[in-house]
Amino acid sequence: MHVSLAEALEVRGGPLQEEEVWALLSQSAESLQDLFNKDPAAMGFIISPWSLLLMPSGNISFTDEYVTQEDLRAFTAPEVMEGNPLNSVSDIEKMHMYSLGMTLFWGADYQIPQSQPMKLGEHLNGLLLNMSDDITLSRMSLRTVLDICSKHIRNSTCDPPFSYIRKLVRLVLGSLSQLDGLLTDRESLPERSKEIRERLRGKGLPSGRSAAPRVLERYKARTQEQAALNRGLSRSMGSLPIQDLLKGDEGAAPHSSLSDYHTNADSSTELYPKAPSLQHQLSYPYLLVYVLG
Repeated sequence: MHVSLAEALEVRGGPLQEEEVWALLSQSAESLQDLFNKDPAAMGFIISPWSLLLMPSGNISFTDEYVTQEDLRAFTAPEVMEGNPLNSVSDIEKMHMYSLGMTLFWGADYQIPQSQPMKLGEHLNGLLLNMSDDITLSRMSLRTVLDICSKHIRNSTCDPPFSYIRKLVRLVLGSLSQLDGLLTDRESLPERSKEIRERLRGKGLPSGRSAAPRVLERYKARTQEQAALNRGLSRSMGSLPIQDLLKGDEGAAPHSSLSDYHTNADSSTELYPKAPSLQHQLSYPYLLVYVLG
């Protein structure tokens, strides 16, 4: 069982507190990193208040179901709205940084009159502003966000992040239990913050149909096609991993994995590795014999 961020704040009727924003940011970043490492093909979704799911365990999950009726334009990165292809891990990561930043701004601004400032500290506000930058290259990496959250947790005397998530979940489930009987500051904001708050209220959004669904479908199709290709190569080459073949060619560029990417966040790692060339296969003549008969 889980609840969405939108459901939790609807029950509360008020915004996220600062430590709740930190907790959601930390747990969401951890969840994104896990997805990058385990299943990059599952990254084709837009983070929003309706797709960010709070788990009873205190973890965060994401979904692309049940959000089709919501207007996600405010949470969709500008480059995705424009239909630009998602060709690398960096492209996917920066897309999610934007959506997560806008989603947390939405939570911190929930039900607050626009004439009043959000109750966010300068450090956290600046972090979310960076994540929500319209310019892709200006957004910080997932690794940087994780490091900042880790430092905040070490220096904080507050409860661990998962405990705030659990409380938000209980807020909803407790309300359902009572209803159904089923269960027992700053004076002024920077101009960019004002612009984001207006965007979240539907002002200044691009007119017309968003290209995001088409971009995400192309991304999913390409990752599934690459996964099928990799499975086919593995079967034709026996038990020898493709990575070992690549190592056999001293002139070939080193293969970059998703985990390698996060050790060098500024590099643009290609999401779709090329198949081994004939030169690679000739380095292992017994493989050709095995494959050809």
